Amino acid sequence: MSLSRATLFVCLLTVPFLGGCDLPFGTEFGDGTPPPEVKDRIVVRPGPEVALLAPDTVATTDSFDVRVRLENTAGRPVQITTPSSCLVRPGVFSGDDRVEWNGSLIGCAMVITERALQPGAPQTKTFEMQAVTTSADGEVPASPGEYTVRIQIDWTVEGREAERVLSAPLRVVEEE
Repeated sequence: MSLSRATLFVCLLTVPFLGGCDLPFGTEFGDGTPPPEVKDRIVVRPGPEVALLAPDTVATTDSFDVRVRLENTAGRPVQITTPSSCLVRPGVFSGDDRVEWNGSLIGCAMVITERALQPGAPQTKTFEMQAVTTSADGEVPASPGEYTVRIQIDWTVEGREAERVLSAPLRVVEEE
């Protein structure tokens, strides 16, 4: 078994325990709802375009999808290096404080990872999240209010460092 097959095998075995390794980009986990609109977008030269798609409003305890769309617009393969096994990881914030909602805690191996991004059709990764935290007392609904969904980009693209943050406002309202 090759190293990459062994790594994928171990990752697939541990996903239920860790809450998620970074599976191949493009793997869909969402509930099939139509994609929300693009909230933020950047182009990381020489070509990867990254877009964050998130809802505007969710009710407390609601499940919702956060999507990241990646497209190589360079017209040729582009090499991306990341400091972990995750290409991207979503986070929910209240002001500057990270909020640990279900689906926002994704484990990433701290290993430098290289990827060749081919030109062509956009790839999408869906993160299913829920406006709920889990504590020792069980699940607790998120407090109504204003939050921000953020995606941290920490890449080296073709030898150039690229650190960017994509963000989208998210309002949580009382469940009806």
